[in-house]
Amino acid sequence: MPWSSRKSRKLATQVSFALGFIASIPINLATSWFQQDIISNKFLSISVIIILAAICYLVIKMRAPRYLIVASMSFVAGIYVNLFSWWLQEDILHNSFTISNVFLILFITVLILVSGAFIGSHPISSLKSWLRRNFRKNARSRVRLAQYGRVNTRRRRQPNRQRNRRS
Repeated sequence: MPWSSRKSRKLATQVSFALGFIASIPINLATSWFQQDIISNKFLSISVIIILAAICYLVIKMRAPRYLIVASMSFVAGIYVNLFSWWLQEDILHNSFTISNVFLILFITVLILVSGAFIGSHPISSLKSWLRRNFRKNARSRVRLAQYGRVNTRRRRQPNRQRNRRS
């Protein structure tokens, strides 16, 4: 059975999900280090946040390959999201989890994962393919009509002023 683009796209999506889960380990470790050693010192926490933002800016500015930009942005965004969740747990929930809080957290998690899987199924690329097929089909019908003389395909001659400007 030949290898299709659909199979390769599906495999790439599955591998990217697996690698994303594996990458969450160092992100969580970096966040734990940040929570234990850096947040207690305001100067260090502001410095590290500025350094992380500067690294992302430099990676984008030096026109690095797309995968390097995505990797650095994902790493920094993961750290920021983990810090946000830590702040949410400490300051808003006060380290107390009720049944309604846990249900809300799980519901939001499932909602985000389902929307990510929907986006990962490439509905936008299938829409682009559908539009491209329609455009080609319409273009073929115009060519057939032009062959039979039903559509005027001659370009109109431009006035003198417009011809002189293009030269």
